[in-house]
Amino acid sequence: MKVLSIVNHKGGVGKTTLALVLGKLLSESVRVLLIDLDPQANLTLALTRQRSREIPQSYHLLMGEPVEPIKISESLFLIPGSVLLSLVEKRLANEKDKELRLSQNLNKYSDYQIVIIDTPPNLSLPTLNAVVASDGVIVPLQLQYFAVAGLETIFELLKAVAQSYNKGIDVWLAPNAYEKRIATQRDLLEHIQKRAQVPILPPIPKRSAFMSISMDGDISYLDREVRDILNQYIKEVLAWLKRDQTQ
Repeated sequence: MKVLSIVNHKGGVGKTTLALVLGKLLSESVRVLLIDLDPQANLTLALTRQRSREIPQSYHLLMGEPVEPIKISESLFLIPGSVLLSLVEKRLANEKDKELRLSQNLNKYSDYQIVIIDTPPNLSLPTLNAVVASDGVIVPLQLQYFAVAGLETIFELLKAVAQSYNKGIDVWLAPNAYEKRIATQRDLLEHIQKRAQVPILPPIPKRSAFMSISMDGDISYLDREVRDILNQYIKEVLAWLKRDQTQ
């Protein structure tokens, strides 16, 4: 089992959409567990049409309680989120090793080939738990100056986690809502392609259909260009899973 988190402390960059799409497409080949760690719980809403505090969820997982995932399809399962996640910082404030809560509890889900975690738009304790538990991180970003400049903060976090826990974390950048006709976006993409020290996945072109996936969970109406690009993401992740198995 490998853990892949979708991380960016900036909101509106497509974290939930990417987590959902990767989960659905990867479940055609492997057994996938999605974990919603965002108090907004949009991933949960897209897949279940509800946000409920009454069912076992990722909040309880962080509290060390057993959680039975919800079955979405034969190979896709979800541990839902809710606004309860906003209480995590307060509830675990005085707990020892509070950043290890998720990683300590994920061994219960070893029958999944991959766990994909949707994180909140901040670097709070749930996000830190996700990164500490992760073998890989995808950072979606929009090609805007302040969004690109904010990458330094994310890489500082990833570096600190890798050093503190003596682990390697594979990282990919995933440009999203890309408009090739806009010169500043082309320039920023070229800039990060030259400067980045991690792989950059193919930019996902701006499409209202792609961004609306997080509202209804339906990927069937994506156009061919976007599907072809997303299939490259799937090949990359599957190769990553296979590479680990052979090492």
